[in-house]
Amino acid sequence: MQDDIVTRIVRDLHEYQNSSEFGRRTAGPKMPARRFKWRPGMQLQAGMPVRLNSDGSVDSSSLAVQYFMESTSFIRSSILSQKFYEVSIPDFMSVDKGTGGWQNEIITNATGIIGGTFAAGTGPADNAGPTNIPRVDVALYPFRAAIKTWKGGYGYAIDEVNQALAANNFDLITARMKALRKLSSLGLQDVAFLGLETDLTDYPGLYSSADVTVNTSLITAPLSSLSADPAAFQAFVAGLLAAYSANANYTATPDTFLIPYDDFMGLGAATSSSFPIGTMIKYMLTVFKELTGNEGFRILPSRYGMAERNAGFWNADGTNRYVLYNSARLGVGSGDGLTVKMDVPIDFTLNPAMSADGFNWNGVAFLRFGGGRIYRVPEVLYLDYPAA
Repeated sequence: MQDDIVTRIVRDLHEYQNSSEFGRRTAGPKMPARRFKWRPGMQLQAGMPVRLNSDGSVDSSSLAVQYFMESTSFIRSSILSQKFYEVSIPDFMSVDKGTGGWQNEIITNATGIIGGTFAAGTGPADNAGPTNIPRVDVALYPFRAAIKTWKGGYGYAIDEVNQALAANNFDLITARMKALRKLSSLGLQDVAFLGLETDLTDYPGLYSSADVTVNTSLITAPLSSLSADPAAFQAFVAGLLAAYSANANYTATPDTFLIPYDDFMGLGAATSSSFPIGTMIKYMLTVFKELTGNEGFRILPSRYGMAERNAGFWNADGTNRYVLYNSARLGVGSGDGLTVKMDVPIDFTLNPAMSADGFNWNGVAFLRFGGGRIYRVPEVLYLDYPAA
C-alpha cells in the first residue's frame, strides 16, 4: 500500500512537471546531458571508484550522482540497488497494526486464578453455610506497551531534480521517498528483534527482554562445531527441550528455535564427523518435531543472534544468543498472538511534499510503534555464550 502511495505522489508530481505552469517557472537553458550535480559536499573526483569500508560496507563519501563519462558511454536502463538484511517480522511474532492510534500506551489485561486446592472443596457439607464453601477468585493485571512516534523527512529542489534527470533512468524524488520508506522498515525490524537501543525498558525486542531466563550452560560453543564432538551434540539435543519445559513450568512447548546466522550456516555438517550420516539440522528438526508433537516446528537463522550485531544492547561486546520460544502467532495452529507481539498503531504514512517558495520542496513521513514485547515470559528461553 505504501508503495502505491509513493507511486501516486510521484505520478502527480510528474504530471505537474509536464504542465505548462511548471515549464514557465523553470524555463532556462538546458543542462548538459553529460554532467549533473548532487547536493554540495558529495561530488567525486573524476574517475574515482566506489570505496568500501573495512567491514565491507560502502563508504558513503564515495557516492554521488555527478560523475564523468565519455561521449561513447551508454547508461544501462536498470539500476543496481543496495541490499540489506531483511526479514518478515510476522514470521517471528504477531504484529498488531492499526490499534491504539495516537495513544501513548496499549494495555493488555492478564488474568490469574486465585483459590484453594480442588481437594479443599471435597470436605463435609453438613451445616456448611455459603461462607464456608471454598471460593475461587480471579486477579487482573495490566501489561503496558509504550508507543512512540517516528518521523523522517525528504526534500528536493527544482534544479537538482532536473539535473538528475540527465541520467535518463534515475528519478531523484522517487529514490528519496523509497529511501525514507526503507529506513523506516529497517528501523522497525531492528526494534522488533533488538529493541530501541536508547530505551530497552519501554521498547524491548524479542532478543532483549530483561525478564527472560538466560541459560549459559547448554551452549558453550557454536552448535556447528559439535560435529566433531557427537557426545556433546547429543547432550545438547537431550537437554534443550528439558530446560525449556522446566522454564515454562511444563505448560507449553516451543515451536521456533532461532540460531545465530553464522552458526546456522554450518549445520549442514554431519551429526558425527566419524559417521557422516544425516545433517545436524535435520537431526534436530526430527527430534524436536517428535517431542513437541508439532510438525510445524521451525529452526531459523537470525543475524540478530550474532554477537557483532547485538553488541551494545544487553552486553557491551554482545553475546551469541539462541532463542527457543513458542511464537503463538495468530492464524498458526492455536496461536493467540500473545506470547510475543509488536504494536504498530499507525503504519508508515507518507505526506506529499509542500513548498513555501515554489522552488524547494519538503515532505514528511511518520509512523507509531511499540517494541517486540514478550507477554508470556516463561515461554521464551535465551541461551547465550560469550562473544569470541
